[in-house]
Amino acid sequence: MTEQELLALYEQRDERAILETEAEYSRYLAKVASSVLSSQEDVEECLNDTWLRAWNSIPPEKPQYFRAYLSRIVKNLALSLFRKQHAEKRCNETFQLALDELDEDILPAVESTEEAVDRNRLSACIDRFLETLPKKQRILFVRRYFYTDSIKELALRQGMSESAVKVSLHRIRKSGTRVERGGISLKSLDIMEAISDISERWVEEAAETSDILPMREGELENVAPKKIRPLRRHRLRNVLGIAASLAIISAVLPNLNRSTAYALQSLPIAGAYFKLVTVRDYTLAEGERTATVKIGEVQLETEKGNSAEQAQKSAEEVNATIQRITEEQIAAFRDELGSEGFSNLEITTEVVTDNDNWYSVCLTQLSQSADSAENRHYFTIRKRDGKLVTLRDLFAPGSDYRKAVSEEIKRQMREETAQNPDMVYWVDSDCTGNEFKEISERQSFYINREGKLVICFDEGDVAPMSMGSLQFVMPEALSGLTM
Repeated sequence: MTEQELLALYEQRDERAILETEAEYSRYLAKVASSVLSSQEDVEECLNDTWLRAWNSIPPEKPQYFRAYLSRIVKNLALSLFRKQHAEKRCNETFQLALDELDEDILPAVESTEEAVDRNRLSACIDRFLETLPKKQRILFVRRYFYTDSIKELALRQGMSESAVKVSLHRIRKSGTRVERGGISLKSLDIMEAISDISERWVEEAAETSDILPMREGELENVAPKKIRPLRRHRLRNVLGIAASLAIISAVLPNLNRSTAYALQSLPIAGAYFKLVTVRDYTLAEGERTATVKIGEVQLETEKGNSAEQAQKSAEEVNATIQRITEEQIAAFRDELGSEGFSNLEITTEVVTDNDNWYSVCLTQLSQSADSAENRHYFTIRKRDGKLVTLRDLFAPGSDYRKAVSEEIKRQMREETAQNPDMVYWVDSDCTGNEFKEISERQSFYINREGKLVICFDEGDVAPMSMGSLQFVMPEALSGLTM
């Protein structure tokens, strides 16, 4: 059913309008609500209230973009519920991170402090600001702060590296002047609520492009939205029965607070050998310089078995390396405090693989100033013996593994450039001094979920910085590979 046909049902006060709206948009709107809320029941409550709001407002309202109109309703309802949860320290982590970004770079400019606290005027200011942005930047902004896409989702959808997405968002926020708060407390949540009232055309513009941008098979495997249960039909009938009066009230279940969410984000499945527990989570800030550290330590989940002693040693070695790198980066950051200019440092850890055979952890350092740079350190432990493996350990003794891996990487580079001339690798090129010849003795790598060897390069290692961090998956039949 088209939007025009749906709106005609509302105009005729035909109760099928709610049923058809729920059938057409519930999954889409559940994604919008769940980007703010952590509880399934809260999401369902917002959906029920959305059908009610739409029924009560159409007519007299005549939305130009019905999907965007509904998106604004559900986003505002979710934010209202979030305010109640926020007071109780309950929130969706991705949404909280987006709020933190707005708190750093509040936008746009307004004419007076009095205007800043007027939500409608603030929304109009943001609309004017969005009007000035190129379409790609505007979509990026709306996807992040209206739809609350994660950085990883944005990177995959826009075909950018995660660091490039962060830099672009920072520059967009900085391109607007900070709101003059004066003596009034204007928080990032005020800005987020104003964004929820931006023009429907911006909401629809971003929605139209969000699911049709090119993506390679399997790229969204790790960032798929949480599953939303269909709206229970008996609850929908209740909405129809009281459409002119009361909304359905759902039970609100407790949610994890932010620090607990970090600590539990990488707990392994039953039978896994290790877990990553957040032990440091803090922010340092002075002027335009900010450092954020959210790192975990690898802990042995069981102390039984012949490999437990080796596994403990491996975990301690990983943790010591993570701590050393972090302390070095923070020390360098502290040395810059007091000097002029903008800089941002983010240090994080995450589990990239936890299957029956392998446990891989990544330490990521993102540095942003005039330019940005991203460095990643991978640590892979073999579960059967608890050993922290090197690349050499994965190949037969005496095999020339560096040559085998390097030749396979070059083959993939040539294949990609043949298929896409815009891809640039430093192989078979005239770039004196930059030509990729062979991997290093301490080459970065990890084992992915499918048990395949992945060779990793930081930005600028084997291609221009604009190509971002690069990874090459090795075939199982690679010469000498015995993992």
